[in-house]
Amino acid sequence: NALSNQSIPSISNFYLNIARYLNPNFTSYDILYAENFHLTNNLEKTKNIYLKIKSKGNIYNWYAAKQISSILKEQKKKKESLVFLYNAFNKITEPSIYEIFDYALFLKNNEKYEESIKYYTQVLNLISKDHNLFAAATDGRGIAFERTGNWEKAEKDFLSSLSISPNQPYVINYLAYSWIEKGIKIEQSLEMLKKANTLRKNDGYIIDSLGWALFKLKKYIQAEEYLQQAVILMPSDPIVNDHYGDSLWMRGRKIQARYYWNYVLNLEDTENQLKTEIKNKLINGLRINL
Repeated sequence: NALSNQSIPSISNFYLNIARYLNPNFTSYDILYAENFHLTNNLEKTKNIYLKIKSKGNIYNWYAAKQISSILKEQKKKKESLVFLYNAFNKITEPSIYEIFDYALFLKNNEKYEESIKYYTQVLNLISKDHNLFAAATDGRGIAFERTGNWEKAEKDFLSSLSISPNQPYVINYLAYSWIEKGIKIEQSLEMLKKANTLRKNDGYIIDSLGWALFKLKKYIQAEEYLQQAVILMPSDPIVNDHYGDSLWMRGRKIQARYYWNYVLNLEDTENQLKTEIKNKLINGLRINL
């Protein structure tokens, strides 16, 4: 295990084979074995080991199913990944709260937001506010509500999550950035983001949000400083580069701003709506979009 944690899977496997010879029925060996093959990007071998682990009982079955589904997604087989975990979950006779939560999280992460809301709600109906899953479940459901356009319910869930666990930097960031984008509570958002930045140092998403709050408050010099940091941390993120381009424009560096906007147009992950906005800025400048 120590060798595996040091990213030395081949030697780790050598000792694992000795351990498995001495005690062939200890399933945890196979889990580490699968993780080692995953480290070397041998996805098919990893998947086959997890298929073997699935037969070792209910707890191992669900754990292995999640790993196999994740590997299928890694192999760009998103539909197969969804179907695989759907079938695995529906074969559980009486799923535990944690299994329902896992499935809700999986659905959210695969953009099945409406379905994830259903399962997050099941979890929240089964637990009290002092349960260790409450903060994560309200946050997850809040994201799903926000993505489906139900901001009122999303905001309520984010605030509920923070009321129970106030030092969650990513929940703070999600809520504050959403407020900034809606043009509301920007001063409050800025203070929240300063706290998030203290809780989670050198995080590109949080630093970008902090810079964007300053930008919206027309504090362009400070905004540029933070947005430049965010670009250094996340050089291939479309939104971060777009924000930095905007800050450069407002500081009078129009040629540099256009360079970053053009760069965003060529990034693989840039969404069509953002491309349209940037094309307008390249033609008309930023002021028309403010």
